[in-house]
Order: sequence, then structure tokens, then C-alpha cells
Amino acid sequence: MNNHPADIYLTFVDTINGPTISRLFSNLSGAVNRGFQRIHLLIQSTGGSLDDGIAAYNVLSHLPVECITYNSGTIRSAAILMFLAGKVRIVADTGSFLFHNCARELKFRGTASAMRAEAEIAEKDDDRANTIYKKFITKMPDEWWQKSTQGDVIINADESIDYGMATQKGHFEPLRGCELFNI
Repeated sequence: MNNHPADIYLTFVDTINGPTISRLFSNLSGAVNRGFQRIHLLIQSTGGSLDDGIAAYNVLSHLPVECITYNSGTIRSAAILMFLAGKVRIVADTGSFLFHNCARELKFRGTASAMRAEAEIAEKDDDRANTIYKKFITKMPDEWWQKSTQGDVIINADESIDYGMATQKGHFEPLRGCELFNI
């Protein structure tokens, strides 16, 4: 008889970048390899690298186990992609999300041609992120999408459910005696 618990609880409280996503992937593979059936993932993040956020989305959304994501405070920018990977997406009453178009740091002194190339990359990055966003966020008013191209848009918990981003309200509530790890 297997007395192994079915659920594991993970918390991700960091920015989205190569090292943090590497830690996430390591913990996910450990959970899958140890036979857990459900991964509960609390995300608290100000965002970060879009490339790493997309990688996290692709891995989380294709795991051979159920992934439940939680917003207990704030999820911004690229971290929204991680949240959307959950089959069940839970937001606290006071949770919020912040959207904006891709921003790129220009760390060089370049020609107009080089700057146009960077702008083209940013537009393609926006398209990649929007492809994922629009799979789930199907009821957000067009004016909100338009506002996000010009600056930050903040969505509260009720709006996140109305727009299709979150599936329900609730809280990250690990069970007593469960396995809980901070990534």
C-alpha cells in the first residue's frame, strides 16, 4: 500500500530569470520523479525575463501531473505566464496582476538600424506573450488590451475571474503534514 501523499506545495517568490527558472524546473522534476500527482504552486513575483517566463509556461502546462497555481498577492509581467500554466488558477481576494508590453534594455550605443531591430524583437516578444495570454484571458475588454500597449494595466481578483485569467478565488492552504518547499 502506498502512503505517499498526492500533493506537494511549492512557493516561488522571486523574479523570473535563468537561475530562478532552473530552480523551479529542478523542483518540478523532483516532484514528478517522486510520484506526486498534484503540484500546488504559489507565485509571488514582479516578473522578469519574458523568455524564461515562456519556458516556465511551456514546462508547467505540459507536466504529466496536475498543476494548480495561486496568486496570494501580486503577479506581474512575465510571471503571469507561469500563473496561466495552471489547470486550476486561484487568486486571493486581494490578489492583483500587472500587464504591460515587452520592455527591452538597450545597453549599447547603436545605429538607427540596430534600434529598429531591437524594436522588432520587442514586437515579436509581445506577440509570443499575447498568444499565451489570449488563450486564457478571453473576456478582457479591448480597451484594456489597448491600454497595456501604452503602459501598465492592473487587474484585480474579481476582474481576473471575469476575464478568464483566474478560475476561482481562494487561498494557498497547504495541509498539515504536507511537503512544502520554497523554490
